[in-house]
Amino acid sequence: MKPKYPCIFLIALFILLGGCLSPFFQKPTVHVTDAQLTSISLSEADIDVVTTITNPNPVGATLDTLAFDLYYQDINSEWVYLGHGERNNITIRADGDTPVTVPVSVRNIPTVSAILTTAVNGYLNLRVRGSASIDTPIGILELPFDEYETITIP
Repeated sequence: MKPKYPCIFLIALFILLGGCLSPFFQKPTVHVTDAQLTSISLSEADIDVVTTITNPNPVGATLDTLAFDLYYQDINSEWVYLGHGERNNITIRADGDTPVTVPVSVRNIPTVSAILTTAVNGYLNLRVRGSASIDTPIGILELPFDEYETITIP
């Protein structure tokens, strides 16, 4: 006897299998672990943002894109856009942490001057807001993050 509704049967099967497999798959996380000012002049600043991707699963994966916007906190406590950082095709290890360094160059003279003014105390508050995406067999998995880091200015 042929089932009347094969689509409904397939959907129910995927839901059942997904429910059985979900305890075995955990969502990876992305955290900002460091940010370092690598160079600064009157016309440009280079900042390395270090993220750590934690994969608790027993299999590795390939991160399609890690992209974020970088902001600094000015003297009025406002968040000001600095630049964009992005890396593609990152292999993340199974059952562990994968550090990923993304350089961001700021070549806007007024912004660099503002950073220097803000950093009079020897530090700069940064905000890193973005997401990582992993292409999985069931679709693209987005891993958003919004984190803060303080860097020292030499």
